[in-house]
Amino acid sequence: NRGAGATNLTGWSLSDDSNPRKFVFPANTQIAAGGYLLVWCDSATNAPGLHTGFALSRGGDNLFLYDANTNRMDALTFGLQIADRSMGRISEVWQLNQPTPGSNNVAAVLASVTNLALNEWLANPAAGGDDWLELFNRSTTAPVALQGLYVGTSNALCQMRALSFVAPRGYAQLLADEQPGADHLEFKLTAAGDALRLYSDAAVLLDQVSYGAQVEAVSQGRLPDGNTAITTFSGSVSPGASNYVLAYF
Repeated sequence: NRGAGATNLTGWSLSDDSNPRKFVFPANTQIAAGGYLLVWCDSATNAPGLHTGFALSRGGDNLFLYDANTNRMDALTFGLQIADRSMGRISEVWQLNQPTPGSNNVAAVLASVTNLALNEWLANPAAGGDDWLELFNRSTTAPVALQGLYVGTSNALCQMRALSFVAPRGYAQLLADEQPGADHLEFKLTAAGDALRLYSDAAVLLDQVSYGAQVEAVSQGRLPDGNTAITTFSGSVSPGASNYVLAYF
């Protein structure tokens, strides 16, 4: 509550979809001046405290706040999230936080986008499957923010606009299926061979890789993760996880 006096939320509501009355604050729900109100986004509606009955997706979601007359008072759209980090406002800017429920927000330390690598890609999926590529964060200590970065091929370019993050030594799989969403790209990959490029929000080239004709349902990528050597992963496709090669004895 940013106001100088207490605020009564009776009849206000929260939602993550088109139903503005998905969770309605009960009568006499108060927030003191300068205070905080903790609301759990889970299904434990019989537990003490306020529980919405719906959860937020770590793959990206929306959250809306409405007043008692169903006027939208605030909203947040976010993308890919990482374990044990929250999203929060600091100086009116949404960013990755250390979780501080019921207290002042504290920004999380971020690593440079230069830690990101194009780590694995599948340009010739089995029938019914999607093209995809994977980003890897080489940093061992801090997450990397994806918002504003560009991913491209030799003839297509897509900007990642959502508030998305990759954990330290973590992975982000992006579907190249021309569909909307935080983990989707507005182009497809070319099975006959192409180039993949990753740029900063200032159009500085961060990483690039070229590949030739691709075998169906077989990915290629870097081994070890984030390194320079390109390997073919026959039978060991691993989106969102460490790259490896099957050994037969």
